[in-house]
Amino acid sequence: MHGQPMQPLAASFMCSAHKSQLATAITKAVYWSEYKPLLFSQLKVRRAFLKPYFLKPYFLKPYFLKPYLGPIISFIEPGRTAMKLQVNDAIFDVTSDPDTPLLWVIRDELGLTGTKFGCGLAQCGACSVLIDGQITRSCVTPLESVASRKVTTIEAIESDEVGKRVVTAWIKHQVPQCGYCQSGQVMAATALLKETAKPSEADIAAAMINLCRCGTYNAIKAAVNDIAGRGEAQL
Repeated sequence: MHGQPMQPLAASFMCSAHKSQLATAITKAVYWSEYKPLLFSQLKVRRAFLKPYFLKPYFLKPYFLKPYLGPIISFIEPGRTAMKLQVNDAIFDVTSDPDTPLLWVIRDELGLTGTKFGCGLAQCGACSVLIDGQITRSCVTPLESVASRKVTTIEAIESDEVGKRVVTAWIKHQVPQCGYCQSGQVMAATALLKETAKPSEADIAAAMINLCRCGTYNAIKAAVNDIAGRGEAQL
């Protein structure tokens, strides 16, 4: 129609819910392909005419779209903007709703699955991450509250000198059993040791409160005490 501004194509035939889902799906595809490259190149494609398409670099690695993610989202869903989120010293454009728990943004949108869901009530600590160096339960932390803050997950903990020492001690003392809670335990220990290099027994008891269904508390305390220079003290 003449005289009226042309709406983006996606806005003309998709309801708002579908546009939101499409925007989120594109974001996931971009970031998940960066951290977990698709394995299409390893597939045995029987039909020869499909091979050129499956093996194209742009098909295998859609993260080349990352610099253009913001404009793409704005095109699909006018009025919605991608939020800047700093995770592990990298800046991401995320499109989840502002009240989405940080845990699900980290896992589902960015594909960083080392941070685990445990209880969803900020009780068990499996979802622990560092926000500006402070231990935080990501399952109850809304996305909008960390917009201008630095988030560190287990994937980057060994880039921190203290975190690297914690991981080394965890291996030395063979702390993990099933391992599900251990990313949160490592984050909690790192936060404690960055704040207090030589924590007391009381400091350790107060900080290391994450739950472990395998009962690795003795090994956890031994590892933290070892880093603090007190040998292999046990509970």
